Amino acid sequence: MRLHSAIGICAVLIACSLPAAAAGPNVLHVPADLFAASGPLGSLGINDCRIVLGDGPGGSLLRVSPAMASLGFRDIPFTVPPLEQEVAFGPLATTLRLRIPGRNPNDPATTIQSTRVAMRIAGASIELTAAFESQGPEMIGEYYVVDPGSGNVEWIHALDVEADDLTISVSFPILAQGVELDLGAPTVTAGFSFAVSARGWAGMALDGTFAKDMVQSAIERAVANALSVEAYRGPLASAVTTWLQQGPFQGLKLREIRLQPTADGGLDLLAVTTSDR
Repeated sequence: MRLHSAIGICAVLIACSLPAAAAGPNVLHVPADLFAASGPLGSLGINDCRIVLGDGPGGSLLRVSPAMASLGFRDIPFTVPPLEQEVAFGPLATTLRLRIPGRNPNDPATTIQSTRVAMRIAGASIELTAAFESQGPEMIGEYYVVDPGSGNVEWIHALDVEADDLTISVSFPILAQGVELDLGAPTVTAGFSFAVSARGWAGMALDGTFAKDMVQSAIERAVANALSVEAYRGPLASAVTTWLQQGPFQGLKLREIRLQPTADGGLDLLAVTTSDR
């Protein structure tokens, strides 16, 4: 099933799940728990989605839930950028890099995998939060040496890096542009406790080289880039707009749709017609 077909199914699910005018004439209320297990779209199984962080190109994955996969939604592979920096061990210069040990998203032993994902409506935004396991080192640090005989490069394991209690939070702004809705580019924040165990000379080059904020910004950029794909955001917003105009707001001469955050953490969508002042 193609992506736009899956998004159309999602729009139908929304149409069947939400009351057409829960807050008054020409007003549609979208509850904060829309995607929760007990919410109107709990059948999508957002809690069963996973974020997997692995090494190398395409080694990371935004994995959809089995329920979403049955509707035609597909996993999104992405890449965590390499963290490399030139360092000096006394008179010698080399490259020190941090990386996640594995590149197979199906291998939880070598990749970093979320254990829980939650999504909610938060006023005029959609928020996604992923929590990760907190056992043992998540990354390793290596530096390379060149064999003087063969000229081959060998990477030496020098650091064990822990990023415990990792949490990734993503916020998509919901935008109203005239009579259409859109999703803005996501804002991503990552938080974790950071600890490094160094072996041998690597500790001499550690200070000021691979600080916590370098790892944090790399994860944030990678997840934001994966979720910024217009092919995923645009059709979803378009499908919801079409459903509004053909469903709860059908027959109205719309001038614009306005967003109004509500006290319960959800969102009211207000249909302003050409007859309104």
